[in-house]
Amino acid sequence: MHRPTTLAFLAAVTAGGLAVAGATGATPAALAATATPAALAATATPAGHPAIRASYTRGSAGYVTGGGWRFRYVGASLKIPACRADPASHAGAAISLSGDTRYLPSIHPRYLASIAVVCGGGAHSVGYFGRRFGSGAFRLSPDVGDVLTIRIYHQAGHDYFTATDTTAGTTQTVAVATPAVVVYRHATLLASIHATRRSVAASDLRLWEFRNTSVTSASGKHGTLSGPWATYQLIGTADGTAAGRLTISASYPSGNGRQFSVWLRH
Repeated sequence: MHRPTTLAFLAAVTAGGLAVAGATGATPAALAATATPAALAATATPAGHPAIRASYTRGSAGYVTGGGWRFRYVGASLKIPACRADPASHAGAAISLSGDTRYLPSIHPRYLASIAVVCGGGAHSVGYFGRRFGSGAFRLSPDVGDVLTIRIYHQAGHDYFTATDTTAGTTQTVAVATPAVVVYRHATLLASIHATRRSVAASDLRLWEFRNTSVTSASGKHGTLSGPWATYQLIGTADGTAAGRLTISASYPSGNGRQFSVWLRH
């Protein structure tokens, strides 16, 4: 079975699409761009929880922050899953900061800083991407079952990408220079699959579990997916519309907004 690598993943991001083992979907930047109030529809949430509005995508699911805030940090912990025989389950996970320049506000992000992880582990399974600034693979080679912590921190003039295999005790930080005018208006955490492949699984499958998620605003306000900013849910369907066949979706955030799972829907 072919094991995905982030080299193909990041190459597809550069070309304008998120890919895992050749499967295309929406980029984190494109997802963040659609997560504006005008593009959102109400979605059901568990009883007793505040409603989260949703944006429909082609094969990606997770959460994106917004609501007029600016952001400088996003992080999460992930356990590396094995790749299943079903190609539709070959999901990649990613976190990102996306936005524009303070002089050119736009709902179509010009800048993107992202860390991507693919199933199966091994060399080149964890990569970083800075649109217009540089990209590559981390030297880490996590095994299936290892817990990986990934973090992106933006400070005027640099994006800092950090990946830590907490199981193996290895870590690497990559600093990428950026113009001082870069502003990130969204923090995104998601997983993506091939939008057109239909799962052969007999029941729903959990693909990724995001834990210890954390977001920090540009002004230093610490929070989670529960706020204090607005947070929107990304739901994946075969055609990217609310009427399309559901392919991938995320559970409601638990632990005060610090964790959620992404599920392949059969």
